[in-house]
Amino acid sequence: MVPSGPKFTSFEYEIETNFLSYFMGMFERGARFDMAYQYPGGYFAWVCDPDGNQLEIHCSSFEEEEADVDPWQAPSYFRY
Repeated sequence: MVPSGPKFTSFEYEIETNFLSYFMGMFERGARFDMAYQYPGGYFAWVCDPDGNQLEIHCSSFEEEEADVDPWQAPSYFRY
């Protein structure tokens, strides 16, 4: 169970490409995303670890090798 209360980003990292397949792989393995979205500058996501710590993932590339990735299966995915 994830603790309630305020969350603080404890770690952030950037991936170079293939954000959608990376995101969906984590989602399908049970990662809990507060939000993941595409915006004009790339992709951004907040994911929580089992202790409730929030991690940020950034990607400034829209390159995706997997043509059949469907991020809309994840309820936390948005496009701005």
